[in-house]
Amino acid sequence: MKKIELEELRVIQMDILSAVHHFCCKKNIKYSLACGTMLGCARHKGYIPWDDDIDICLLRDDYNRMVKEFPPLLNDRYKFCTMERDKKWANPYGKVCDEKTIIYEGKNSFGINIDVFPIDKVPEDQEKWLTYDKLRRLIIRLYSERADGYYQYHFKKERNIFVNLTVIGAKFILNRVPINIIAKAVDKYAKIYNKSNSEKVFECVQGIFLKKPFSCTLFEELILMPFEDREFLAFKNYDEYLTNGFGNWRQLPPVEKRITHHIFQAWWK
Repeated sequence: MKKIELEELRVIQMDILSAVHHFCCKKNIKYSLACGTMLGCARHKGYIPWDDDIDICLLRDDYNRMVKEFPPLLNDRYKFCTMERDKKWANPYGKVCDEKTIIYEGKNSFGINIDVFPIDKVPEDQEKWLTYDKLRRLIIRLYSERADGYYQYHFKKERNIFVNLTVIGAKFILNRVPINIIAKAVDKYAKIYNKSNSEKVFECVQGIFLKKPFSCTLFEELILMPFEDREFLAFKNYDEYLTNGFGNWRQLPPVEKRITHHIFQAWWK
C-alpha cells in the first residue's frame, strides 16, 4: 500500500465533500460546514493550517434524509457509514468514507472521511437545558473514554473509598458493554426533544464544541463560501455560530495550541 501524506489527504477529503455537496444540492438537503472547518473557512478561506479533517452538520430531518437516500456507494467510491446503515458502526454520527483508501486511527480503521453531524433540538428553558446538558456530557464522556479503549481501574486520592469502589464497579460493567451500544445511548438521548416546538438546537452527539444552544434558523440562510480552491455551503450568519463555539474566533490561538488533535496514518488500498 502507498502512504498518503497530509497535502494529498486534504485533497481526498475535499473530493469527498464535493461529492456530498453535489448530492445534497441535487436532493435539496441543507448542510453547512461545521466546527473547525467552518472556522477555517471564515478565517483562512480553507483548512486551519494545523487541521486535518472536515466536518459538516445537518438538522436531524435532513440528516435522516441523507441516511435514507445516500446510495450504497456514491460515484462508485464514497460510502456513508452510520448506525442506521451498519449495525456494527460505533459512532453516534456519520462519516462519508473513501473506500479506495484506509486510515488506521488507534484500534479503528476506515477510509479517509469527512464527519457528518446531526443537529438536534434542545430545551429553550435555561434550567432545563443545563439539566439536560449535564447528563448529555456524562454520556458523551462515557462513550469517548470507552471509544479510546477499555477503562482503566485505579483509585484517586481525592475520592473517598466508597466513590472509588463505585467508579471502579461502573467501569467494570461498562468494559463489558459493546461500544456501539453506548453510541446508541448517545444517539437516543440526543433526540429526546426533537418532537418539541423548540427553536434551539445543539450538536448533541458530538461533544462539547459549542458553549450553548443556537437557533435552528441559521440553517434557513446558507451561502456558498470559498474553501481552498472550491466553494461549499455555510451559514450566512457564521459569526453567531463561531462566536458561540470559539468566542473571539478571528484571533489566532497561542502558538503552542496550533496543533492537530488527530493521530492517524492513511494509505491507498
